[in-house]
Amino acid sequence: MLQVQAFTICSNNYLAQATVLGKSLLQHNPLAKFSIILIDRRSERINYEALQDFELIHIEEIFPDAQRLALKYNIIEFNTAVKPLVFQHFIAKDEKDSIFIYFDPDICIYNKLDPIIESLDTQQIVLTPHILSPIVEDGCYPDDNAVLKFGIYNLGFLGVRKGTETIRMLNWWKNHTFLKGYINLQKGQYTDQLPMGLAPVLFSDVDILKHPGLNMAPWNLHERFLDNGQEEFILTTGEKLVFYHFSDFRPGEPLLLSKNGWYDRFTLEQRRDLHRLYKEYSDDLLQSNYEVYSTVPCFYYPNKKTKENFKGLLIRGLKKMTRMLEKDSSIN
Repeated sequence: MLQVQAFTICSNNYLAQATVLGKSLLQHNPLAKFSIILIDRRSERINYEALQDFELIHIEEIFPDAQRLALKYNIIEFNTAVKPLVFQHFIAKDEKDSIFIYFDPDICIYNKLDPIIESLDTQQIVLTPHILSPIVEDGCYPDDNAVLKFGIYNLGFLGVRKGTETIRMLNWWKNHTFLKGYINLQKGQYTDQLPMGLAPVLFSDVDILKHPGLNMAPWNLHERFLDNGQEEFILTTGEKLVFYHFSDFRPGEPLLLSKNGWYDRFTLEQRRDLHRLYKEYSDDLLQSNYEVYSTVPCFYYPNKKTKENFKGLLIRGLKKMTRMLEKDSSIN
């Protein structure tokens, strides 16, 4: 049986999310291993013993030159740039028949990872698309064009198995993220996600998983609904929810689907099927010391905007620019 090594990458301010992710992963997959790669230094404000159920690895333990890369990139770019390097770290020290799975910290696991494990039994690389069906042009965000801008596949998840194609892909991907891992859409650059659109073309043994219970998120709610009549989280199409990506979410009352308004197609009031999911996740974050962790600045960026604030400004700017271009186009 394949051994599962899962990990996330985050700074101190996202340790509550990483804690919820780790606990949910091990609850449903008790034989898996979970590691947190800390893109930060230790803070006196944090009791790291509370994370003793997980392996905590400081980025400088596997990448001593981390601070130099941090000077090159902003906090989002830095966190995503090291992702292929961390995969390489785990693969290099592996002595078993293992698979390696990355999850963004703001993901929660709700079931066994069997669809991923079964895919990696025969394939070396597995990806999940942002969407599985077209989005109706209704003036809301995101739309199909947003997916083209930010990447066909959501790199909040990636699974690999050690093999020739995986090693080739990681070397190629790392070259991109270390040299061109910027957020610069005019140059066709968006962190680690845009290059991966080429992976199914450039490499063999790449599986595109179209299971709707994998990576359900605000950007694909147009096509995915939960069945409120079930005790466990099941989609109305019958598939079990394996993991949900709580992008742009902040816990507390009142609950908002998107704290910065990035995703405006639905509100939680409109999507009553999501109420319990979001309420339970919010409670879990607060019980995991969110109010303390979220205020701790990152060592590498002590005076910079937080990840969510920076990305919020980016999304709002892109939406404003798109609407201006649409207005100009309609005049012409």
